[in-house]
Amino acid sequence: MAGLVPDVAEQLEFVRDIYNLAKSRGEQNYAACFKPLRSFIRFGLKEIAKTESEWKIIEDADIDGTKYAHETNAKEDLGRILDPSWVFDCPICQGFETVVAELAESELIDNQVVTARCACVQCGFVVGKDAEYMSKIVLASEIEKRREKILKELGQVE
Repeated sequence: MAGLVPDVAEQLEFVRDIYNLAKSRGEQNYAACFKPLRSFIRFGLKEIAKTESEWKIIEDADIDGTKYAHETNAKEDLGRILDPSWVFDCPICQGFETVVAELAESELIDNQVVTARCACVQCGFVVGKDAEYMSKIVLASEIEKRREKILKELGQVE
């Protein structure tokens, strides 16, 4: 994907990889393959469409800790629902540790880290159980970076 902005190229690679996997699985609805790209575009449009007042509110919430507290509470709530879970950086909005992903317990037994579903508390990107392969593809580089730590902290590796 030479010549594209790296973030856009990454999103298009997600679409291609999700499409190829969906096709190999005999999926019939390929519209879902565009979900990460759709979320990326939606988040980007929301960012550029903010008014000066909205930026000021966000800045104030960042300074006084309100935004952090809200995101922390949302991640804790998701962590209770998506169990076992792990927190990753978001490949859609580039949020630092804003994605909570449910880990597939059956895979952990075999020392594999596979996500079943996920949600980002910053941009709202969500992948449900009906498309777990999408979470696996979108979070692949994040999983690879944290694999050993996840297995160690969850007691799978000593």
